[in-house]
This record gives sequence, structure tokens and C-alpha cells, in this order.
Amino acid sequence: MISLEMALSSLEKTEIIEVLTEMIKKATVSISYTGRRLLAIEGYSGTVSIDDFATKFLNANELDIINSSPTLNQRLSCYNLWKKIKCLYEESDIQLDNSYIMGRLTRNTEAIGFINSGFQRGPRAIICKWDYVSVDKTDLFLFSKEDYENIFGKSALSVKKLIRKNDTGETIELFKATLEMVQNAYNQAHIRPTTEVT
Repeated sequence: MISLEMALSSLEKTEIIEVLTEMIKKATVSISYTGRRLLAIEGYSGTVSIDDFATKFLNANELDIINSSPTLNQRLSCYNLWKKIKCLYEESDIQLDNSYIMGRLTRNTEAIGFINSGFQRGPRAIICKWDYVSVDKTDLFLFSKEDYENIFGKSALSVKKLIRKNDTGETIELFKATLEMVQNAYNQAHIRPTTEVT
């Protein structure tokens, strides 16, 4: 049986979302005796921290909206997986709440680590959308002006524009759609035409 840690480390960026989506269906959360939030997955040996699992997710090719152009399906898959990973953190919070001493110890340790890192945004901060984090799962619905107008059939000029830099340092404009817009566009693109009976 392959170890979970090895399975995660060997994933290519292009296969992360598909594999993690399957893994999370068989995931079990626990708290170690040292207060770490752990994840075990049926079919794999060992455990990994939820942070390691979330970090792998955040490195997925599909989440690089600026330098890649994920399909609507990939964007929706990432959005759904993001919510499921957030549930893992929430489940571990419940387990920590059931143990007053371990809960306080873990949360204090996490807070000290956050301060010592110079307030770096860790995977939990990003996934759980803490107040001081500007990254959000709805960033999955950012599109170039051309893609926005082609996919949604409406002018991007009425939408709030965000300015970002890509890997080459070039400034690009991105326009944000809503979850409902992306779901509707995906559904319309996948409606099968009915065949006429003669």
C-alpha cells in the first residue's frame, strides 16, 4: 500500500484536482497527540496534515487563473473541492473543541506559528477565508475580457476590473463572474440536443 505522503508528493500539477477530489471522498480527520490536524485516506498508509493536503490543492494548475485558462468544469471542480477542504478544517475544529486542553494548545501553537512566519498566508488562512486574507475561492471565476465576453455573451465593461501581473510581469485585466453565471454557462454548454423522431 502506497503512503499518502508519497502519493501526494508524486502528483503532477495537472492531475491534482482530479486525484484530490477522489481522495477526499475517503478522508478521515483526526487530531494527533501533539495537536496536529491530520488526514487519513482509505487505501493509503499513514497520514498527512490537513495543511499539507490543502497546500497541494492550492498548487494545482487550475488555480493559476492568471497564467492558465482552466475550463468552466475545472473551475467548478476547484470551487467544490475548496469547500470540501474547508469542511476538513471545520471538522478538526469540532474535534479540538471536544478537548479543551488540546484545543487551546493547538490553537495557541498555530497562532504563534502564524506570528513567527511574519503573518504569511498559510493554507488554512486561504481556504477558511480569514478576515485578513484577500484571496478567495471566487477568484476561480476571474476571466480575461475576451473570455468573459465569449463565454457569457455580455460586455465586460460593466464588471469590476482587477489588475494582476502574470509570470512574465505583464499587467493583465481580469473580470469576475459569479458562481451562478459560471454554472449556467457550463450547463448551457453541456445541454445535449434532442433528436427528432421521424
